[in-house]
Amino acid sequence: MHYEAYALNANKENTRFQFKSTGKRGIFEKVILITQINDYLFNLSLLDYDLITQEYSDKAITDNGDMPEVLATVFEAINIFLNEYSDKSVYFEGSTMARTRLYQIVINKTYDL
Repeated sequence: MHYEAYALNANKENTRFQFKSTGKRGIFEKVILITQINDYLFNLSLLDYDLITQEYSDKAITDNGDMPEVLATVFEAINIFLNEYSDKSVYFEGSTMARTRLYQIVINKTYDL
């Protein structure tokens, strides 16, 4: 099954990507950050903007019904990053064990890897 990625706005280094998640609960601003761990490995963080605290968080639960599209957008950001930095690797997991497991389930169900 193929899902469309949301439109991304990237910084010039292709390490910060912004997009809007649109779903059953509304529109949410999300950011994908790719930060360096060592010379070859980078960490990916998926963050939600909290209107109340005006900060980004990896703990937010939007339950917007668009996880496949959000993951397609994350994969698109990874592709853009790796096209720019082909000798690098990207690592990501959920901010909790439950979220990591949920990502694994959705990825396995949705994508042919």
